[in-house]
Amino acid sequence: MAESEERFMAAHGFALAVDESALREVATGHPEYATHIKSLAEWIESHCDSMIDPRELSKAFPTFDPGTLTKVFQLLAKTGRFRRVYKVVTPSGMLSADYDEPPKTVPGQSSYDVVPLLKPRR
Repeated sequence: MAESEERFMAAHGFALAVDESALREVATGHPEYATHIKSLAEWIESHCDSMIDPRELSKAFPTFDPGTLTKVFQLLAKTGRFRRVYKVVTPSGMLSADYDEPPKTVPGQSSYDVVPLLKPRR
């Protein structure tokens, strides 16, 4: 994300507030992921985004095992402080509106990628 986009999102209330208690809960219950969770919390705070995108996590943490990142992502979803949503990657590379479940078909697209995301519960 470009710096100007980050500033716009932060200025308009789109920053993702790190729920410290949710992160502590996961780290306490799963100490084997404590280092990953600490890194994730720092990344969230510095990237002012409205959602956690696993594609961005894998880019930000190339040395982390993808299975570990997936597990941490799932554990955060289970805390109840985040909700899992799905978005379709449009032909232009943008993300669609939220879906509560992965869509089985997308009008006007014969093939498409679905991305699971975490958003904070409001």
